[in-house]
Amino acid sequence: MAAEYFAQSDGKFNIRAWGETRTDTRSGATRHRIRYWYVGGDKGQDTARTEAEAVAKAEAIWKAHVDGLLDAPAAEPVTIQDLLDK
Repeated sequence: MAAEYFAQSDGKFNIRAWGETRTDTRSGATRHRIRYWYVGGDKGQDTARTEAEAVAKAEAIWKAHVDGLLDAPAAEPVTIQDLLDK
């Protein structure tokens, strides 16, 4: 079962932070995860020890995106030959 803590998207960049109960251990501990990606680009992920840390990391990544500090993937130019090959 997953609980979402933070989610933002502006159509180009997406970020999500959530916790999920680990079923592979006896303790049933919650794993806090952060995943972020540009549409059509690279993906990144991080983990946190607590829900508060996951939210803080996700907010910092979102702020870096909004401030233009993250590099968006460069779109490759489409050539006529590329279109013909498709």
